[in-house]
Amino acid sequence: MSDDAFERSARRWMRAYPLWWRERRGGELLGVLEELADDGARRLDLRTGLSLVRGGWATRVRHRPPWHRVVLYRLGFARLPAQFRWWAAQDIQGRFFPLREMTPLIGMLGVLIALPFMWGPGRAQFSWLSLLGPLALAALSFVPAMDRRLRRLARERAFADRPSLSRLTDRPAPPAVPERLRPRRRLAARPGLARAAFVLGLGAFVLPVAAAVAPQRVDMVPCAVDDVAWCAESVVVAREPHVGGALVVWLALAVLAGAVVGARAARRVRRVSLPEQPFRQLAATRVPWGSLTATGAIGAVALGEATGALVQLFAAPLAGLCVVGLGLVGGQLHGLRGRGDVDAWALIDAWRVATSGVVLVDPPYRETIVLPAPPDPSRPTEGPVPG
Repeated sequence: MSDDAFERSARRWMRAYPLWWRERRGGELLGVLEELADDGARRLDLRTGLSLVRGGWATRVRHRPPWHRVVLYRLGFARLPAQFRWWAAQDIQGRFFPLREMTPLIGMLGVLIALPFMWGPGRAQFSWLSLLGPLALAALSFVPAMDRRLRRLARERAFADRPSLSRLTDRPAPPAVPERLRPRRRLAARPGLARAAFVLGLGAFVLPVAAAVAPQRVDMVPCAVDDVAWCAESVVVAREPHVGGALVVWLALAVLAGAVVGARAARRVRRVSLPEQPFRQLAATRVPWGSLTATGAIGAVALGEATGALVQLFAAPLAGLCVVGLGLVGGQLHGLRGRGDVDAWALIDAWRVATSGVVLVDPPYRETIVLPAPPDPSRPTEGPVPG
């Protein structure tokens, strides 16, 4: 028997079992399969392989938390119960965790993009450009910096003792070993606000232009059914490029709202007293993944609607939001300009002051978070075992 070829074949079938189970009992199972195999066998037979797949998935289901707990955990609304914290640790350490963590956001973006194509067969033309947003988010999850950040935030959300989560979930038990503390790295306010102003200014300029020159728009027409008077359906119709009155009114209201929130933010930033931050380290430069992603999304929407690949639907609302956001960022920058401690401000401070009027003192990071261990496969489980 070719041991190497048979072992590779058996391990491929054994991947149906969870990683923590294979680390503890994989060698024992592999030895049993080698003893039961025929002499000279180079691969595991199909019947035995399907049995391994069936047993592996039964093991995953038996040790998995209830589905509603998993949904709340995946959405970030609640922690898992204490008896399933080991499952959360294995999930965070597993492969493709960033993609699983961003699945709700990708799904919501996909639903928003699919809405125009769900109004009726043939009403809207599908374009592969509409998939650029979800695909960009999925690709962003594989960036090493984003991978590390998502895993770190998930560990803190699942295991760290954070008072902000105490009203939603129970607090975990204190760790069994002492932990060293390290400061939090925050992006400095001035470069962060400058990047935000660039992205929002770009959106406030290109999105109204795309909405004005869009060759297609959505219109409501009565249904073709004669005996139903209240029925209406959405259709995609051609339009002449022009600046409509509704767009002008919408942008004027956005400018007014941006001026109000900007003036309020500037007043709050000038008056607030910045507390001491002993567990903070300001970083002037970071790879601007968020700014690059937002710029790419704005460019994709503007290009899609201006060329007719997308229906005129998202550019005008996003343009108003960019105008309001630009006013908010401008107010923060104007408030920081007259302060002598501007170099001590982090971007999160400017955001908190502008939205709530207070500054929170950052707690330190735990350098090591003790993760709970998975259950012992050799111990019998209570209750019936899936057949």
